[in-house]
Amino acid sequence: MDNEILFTVEKWTGEIVDIYGPTNEKYGNEKVIEVISSLEHDIMHERRNLIAGAKSDYHVKEIMKETNWKIRVLNEQRKSNVKNTTVELRRSQRIKDKKKNEVKKKRHARVVKFVE
Repeated sequence: MDNEILFTVEKWTGEIVDIYGPTNEKYGNEKVIEVISSLEHDIMHERRNLIAGAKSDYHVKEIMKETNWKIRVLNEQRKSNVKNTTVELRRSQRIKDKKKNEVKKKRHARVVKFVE
């Protein structure tokens, strides 16, 4: 990997994460994006904040184009299993994966004794 920083993402905890590249994603392409990791959710949060302060439709389109590109880059890195950043699954997805791997405990009926 090159040491070129493509962009930075501010996590919800306030931590700044640098995303390194190269990437095959072109800036102007319009593709479907998948928002799975926590970094991708942080970019969506950034998008909502930027759109709230946008002055015109042109600014909204530029914000959408930029954030879509960032998410596509993260998707590409996640799919190619490049581990240059800590791309974490959302907490709900981690819980689902944990439940899949756990062996279910058998439940036993409780025995209730009545005393006369």
